[in-house]
Amino acid sequence: MRWRLLVILMVAVPLLAAGLLLTRAVLRGERERAEGEVLRLALWRLDARATALVVGEASRAPESYRSFWSTSEAFGERLARTGRVLLPSPLLGLPAPPLHLHLRLSDSELTSPQLPVGRERDLALGGLVEAADLAEAERRLAGLRGVFGGDPARLLADLPGPPSTADSITMPVLETAPAVADPPGSQGDAVAEKKPPVQQRTSGADEYRNRASSVAEAQFMAQNEYGSSLGIRKLAGKSQVSPVAPAPVAAASAAAAAPPSIVHASAAGLVEARWAGTDWLLLARRARIDGREELQAAVLRWDELRGQLVASLADLLPQARLLPRVSGDPPERCLAALPIRLDPGQMT
Repeated sequence: MRWRLLVILMVAVPLLAAGLLLTRAVLRGERERAEGEVLRLALWRLDARATALVVGEASRAPESYRSFWSTSEAFGERLARTGRVLLPSPLLGLPAPPLHLHLRLSDSELTSPQLPVGRERDLALGGLVEAADLAEAERRLAGLRGVFGGDPARLLADLPGPPSTADSITMPVLETAPAVADPPGSQGDAVAEKKPPVQQRTSGADEYRNRASSVAEAQFMAQNEYGSSLGIRKLAGKSQVSPVAPAPVAAASAAAAAPPSIVHASAAGLVEARWAGTDWLLLARRARIDGREELQAAVLRWDELRGQLVASLADLLPQARLLPRVSGDPPERCLAALPIRLDPGQMT
C-alpha cells in the first residue's frame, strides 16, 4: 500500500505543480492584457483632448494673430462702398487655461494679439477688453520674452513653411512614427472623448501610428476648413480672402459696382508642438500673410495642461503621471498629439 501511495504522490505532485504554474501564467496573461487595454484607452483619451487643443489652433486663420484685421472693402445696406472695415481678432481677450498667450513673431518682433498697441489699444479699451486684461497680457508677454531670450526664432526655425496657396495643403503620409522635439534641458471647443477603434491586436508602435494618423487627419481637415469661414475664393489660380455675400446681394453688387479689391491672401503650415524650457509648451506654425512670412504660436502652461490631462484619467489610472517626452521613450507610452509620455503608475 505504501508503494502505491508513493507512486500516486510522484504522479500527482508534478501534475499539481504544472497546473498551478499554468494557472498563474494564464492569470498573469489576463492581467497584462487588461492593463494593456486600460493603457490603450488612456492614451486614446489623452490624445483626444490633446488633439482638441492642436486642432483648435490649426483651425485659426493666420489673420487672427493680429489684434485687428481687415477684410476687403465692405458694403452697406444700399450696396454702397464703406471702405475697409476692421474686425477684432477672436484672440483679443485672454485665453482660457491651459492656454497662456498667443504670440506672433514677425520681423524679429515678438507681439501678441492679446496686447494691441497704439490706436488699436484705444479701440480695444472702448468696450472690447478690460484694462486689467491688457495689463495681464503685458505681464505675460514680458515673462515669455525672458523664456525665449534674445532669439525667439531659433526655437521655431525648422517649422515647415506654409503652402504656396491656401488650398494646396496635402495630407501627410505617416509611414513611421513622427519625430517629436525633445524638451531642452531635461482653443478650440472641447471634443467628445474618442474611443479607440476596434481592431485586431497590434503592437505598441502600430497603435501609436494609428493615433498619430488620427491627429494628422484632424489637423488636415481643420487647415482646409479655416478658409471657408473667411470666404476663401479662387482668383487667377490663387486662394485669396474676400467677403462672401448671399447670392442675391453678390449678384446685385456685381451689377452695381466693380468687384471689391482683394487685400488679404494667407496660408499656414501645420501646427507642431515644441517645448520652451520645462514649463511651457508651444503649438507653433509658420504662416504667410500678403506674401510675408511670420511665426505664430499658442503658449500652454505645462502645469495647467498636465493637471487637466491627469484629472481626465482619474477613473482609469489614479496614479498616472505625465512627463515631457525624450528620445528613447517607447511610443506605446507616448501621446501622438503632443510630446508627452504617460507613466501609468501602479495599475491595480
